[in-house]
Amino acid sequence: MAHNTDSDGGDRGRLFLRVTVRCLDEDLDGTTASDAKRPVEQLEPDLVGKFVAMRSQDPTGTEKVQPLQNAQEVYTLHAGRWRGATWHDRENNAVWLLAGRLHRSGAPDDAYPYFKGLDADERLLPTEGDYELLFLAQARSFANDVMDQAPSIIDEARRRSPAEVEAVLGAVPISVAVVAEDGMEFVYLAVMMSGWTEDGPEPPANWTAILWAAFFPWVTDPVTEIGMEREIAGRPAKDGELIYASIREG
Repeated sequence: MAHNTDSDGGDRGRLFLRVTVRCLDEDLDGTTASDAKRPVEQLEPDLVGKFVAMRSQDPTGTEKVQPLQNAQEVYTLHAGRWRGATWHDRENNAVWLLAGRLHRSGAPDDAYPYFKGLDADERLLPTEGDYELLFLAQARSFANDVMDQAPSIIDEARRRSPAEVEAVLGAVPISVAVVAEDGMEFVYLAVMMSGWTEDGPEPPANWTAILWAAFFPWVTDPVTEIGMEREIAGRPAKDGELIYASIREG
């Protein structure tokens, strides 16, 4: 599940809310590891509902779980008698619900010593499997965004031809220009490949192929039908920018 927030600025603030497989399987009543493939808003535990409501607005919190040996900046989340441990994973633009437990002050199975024990055993933070599921969700979200927005961007580029139209798709800055000539359309797609990821998320898997499919839907062989250009709309490529082009007949 992705939520938009302006905390990091525009589309770069798009957060993916995730619950770790371990948390689903061990901590929450009525959930299992298989629920990690479901959208987080479809999960029933009250703690997950509070996680979605609160962390979509504020990815951190105010009360830290400390001291911890392995994790950093883990915050508590209150939902009635339940406590959650959450982490804002800035590098991957995600917020994780790492653990959940009933709060019984002074009890050996209280939430706070439980969280610290998981951390000491290196079982608190997301695993490689958790990240595989996150990246899959990000790729699907990016593909949906691109496919939804590409037609209107192309239409705007046709109206403004030969000028370029700038947009940001899933944190990826792009420019599109369309030039009609002799019954053919020359479609240019400039993609900023570097610089924008500093202190922000990396693009999702297969993002270049997703952009090609959206803006060059007639292409059947990208190797021969998509070329590289040095200019778009009369300007040279910027540092870190790649410009693709393809010809559409008719």
